[in-house]
Amino acid sequence: MFELIQHPSNQTNLLSFDNESIQLLAVSKESDLAHHDLQLVDGVLVQTFSAYEAEKVLRVIRSNRERAIALKPVFINSTIPNSASITFLFDGVFSDETKNSAIQKLKSIQARTREISTEIHQLDYNTSLSQLVTQYLFTRQSGLEPSLSRTSKVGYAFPLLSSVLQEQDTERLISVLNKTKELGFLTKQTKDHVHTCKKCAGGFLNYRECCPKCSSADLKTDDLIHHFLCAHIAPEGDYKKEDHLECPKCDKHLRHIGIDYDKPSCMHTCKSCDHQFQNAEIKALCIDCGNENELSQLNSLEICSYELTSLGEQVARYGLHTKKEPQKSATLNVLSESMFELFKTKEQERALNNGTQSFEGSLNIDLELLSSFSETQQDVIQQEICTIISNYLNKADIIASQSPNWYKFLIYDSSQEHITKVGGLIQNNITKLLQDGMNAQQVIAEVLITPLNTIGA
Repeated sequence: MFELIQHPSNQTNLLSFDNESIQLLAVSKESDLAHHDLQLVDGVLVQTFSAYEAEKVLRVIRSNRERAIALKPVFINSTIPNSASITFLFDGVFSDETKNSAIQKLKSIQARTREISTEIHQLDYNTSLSQLVTQYLFTRQSGLEPSLSRTSKVGYAFPLLSSVLQEQDTERLISVLNKTKELGFLTKQTKDHVHTCKKCAGGFLNYRECCPKCSSADLKTDDLIHHFLCAHIAPEGDYKKEDHLECPKCDKHLRHIGIDYDKPSCMHTCKSCDHQFQNAEIKALCIDCGNENELSQLNSLEICSYELTSLGEQVARYGLHTKKEPQKSATLNVLSESMFELFKTKEQERALNNGTQSFEGSLNIDLELLSSFSETQQDVIQQEICTIISNYLNKADIIASQSPNWYKFLIYDSSQEHITKVGGLIQNNITKLLQDGMNAQQVIAEVLITPLNTIGA
C-alpha cells in the first residue's frame, strides 16, 4: 500500500512507494503545481474533479520549458469523472489495481530519461518540438498513436503534442510530426484521412443536400413512381388517391411494387425557390466557422501513427543542434580539414618527444549512399555522426568534418586496447544509424584508427 504524506503547508500531497524511494506529487488542481518544485519528485498523479481540469494540469507540465520536467511521468486517477476520453494523453491510469504496474512504468521512464540530453540548445520552436517528440517516444518506448477525440479540431488527438499545443494548432501539430518524419527521426503509417474546411481547417463538417439553384437545405423529397403499364413517371404525391395509389395518366390502380410499378429515383423540391431537381448538390457546412464548402474544395488531412527511427534515438540521446548554433564547434571540437592537419602535426611532434601514443581515426561514406537523403537530412546525419564519435572521445580530443561523408578525429594519449574497443563502438553505432536511415542492412561504416606517430614515417 502507498503512504499519503500531508505536508505542513497543506498545499501539496506526496505519495511514497518502495520505502519512500519513489514519490509522486498528487495534484488536485492546476494551482497545486506552483507550490512544489517538480524537479524533486519522480512523477505526478493527477486527481482533479474533472477531466477538463486534468488536461489543464497536464498541459502545464508538458509545456514546461525545462525538458526534464516536461518529460516527467504523469498518471491520471481512475476516479476522475469522464476521464476515459483523455487517458491516452497520460502515461497510465492509477488505481489500487494498477499502482504496481504504474510504478514500474515510472521507473522505466526515469531510466530512459537519464540516457537523454535534456538541453534544448538554441533551437527554433518547431525544431524544439521535433526533439521533444523523439525524447518522449524514446523514454516511453512506444509509438505515437492518434486517438479519436471530440475536443480536437479534426477529431483526432496525439499524446504529448496535443497537450503542448492549443486545440486550434492542429495544423502545426501535424506539420511538426511530418517535419520530424522528413528529417528521418520518425516513420509513419497512415491510419485515416480527414476532410477539413478550406477556411479554418476544422474537421467538424455537416454534409447536406442543397438546392443547386439557391443552395437552400430546406428541401421536400418525393419518390418517383414508374408505372409499368403506361410508362408514366411522376412524383409519388401525384399518384396518391386517399389510401391507395392511382396512375394520373391511365387511372389504373397500383397495388404491388415490383409488379405494377417501381421507384427508380426521387424528386427534390426546394421550399425556398420552388426549383425541382433529381440530383441534389452535396455541401459541407463547417461547424466551427460556418463556411459552406464545396466538396471539391475540402482539404484532405492524413492522420498517421509514428515510430521512432535509430536516427531519432540519436537525437533523443544526444540532442539536436542547428548550423546556426554558435556553440556547436566548441562543444564537439569540429574543425576544418586544414585546422585538423595543423593539430595533427603538432600532436605528432608532442607524442614522439614525450613517448606517448596518440591515434588518428577516419571515416568515409560513399556519397551515393547519401544521395537518397535531402540536404537537410544530410546535415542532420553529419551532426549525429559527429555526436556519436564525440561520445567516445575525451574533451581534449578533436573531430574534423567538412561534409556528410568525410570525418577524421584525433585521440590523445591512449592505448591500443582502448582504441580497439572505441573503434568498434563507433563503427557499430554509425553503421546502425546508416542502416536504419537507409533501410539497408548491407551498409557498413568502416572506421580506421591508426597510431599517429607512424603516419608519414
